Amino acid sequence: MLNVLIVDDDASIREMISIALRSKYKVDSFSSGENALIACSEKDYDIAFTDVSMPHMDGIEFSHKMSIVSPKTRIVFVTGLPDSVPKDNPSKVIAKPFVLKEIMNECDELLREMQESDTDVFEVAE
Repeated sequence: MLNVLIVDDDASIREMISIALRSKYKVDSFSSGENALIACSEKDYDIAFTDVSMPHMDGIEFSHKMSIVSPKTRIVFVTGLPDSVPKDNPSKVIAKPFVLKEIMNECDELLREMQESDTDVFEVAE
């Protein structure tokens, strides 16, 4: 089961994504990058959805710090300002307004990749 992190200062966005994902995944959500980073020091997350425009620590800064604290976590920006994500940033960008299916698809794709990777590890060479 995936551990999903949602970071957005908008409570309605956090709640909407959380409700959509909780039926299949373990979900934690935070209103700030600072609080999310504290949680990441105590728990491993497979994927993090973060807004870009947030007070105190924006999503870009959060993603940089997250890559140090939890380098295996996939970062996906969910933002109304898709052009604000640097072009050299390898993270996926989902533009607001978004369809929840886009968020679900990202989680489903990562889960498939993880399962395929696990299968590869356990294959026996002939």
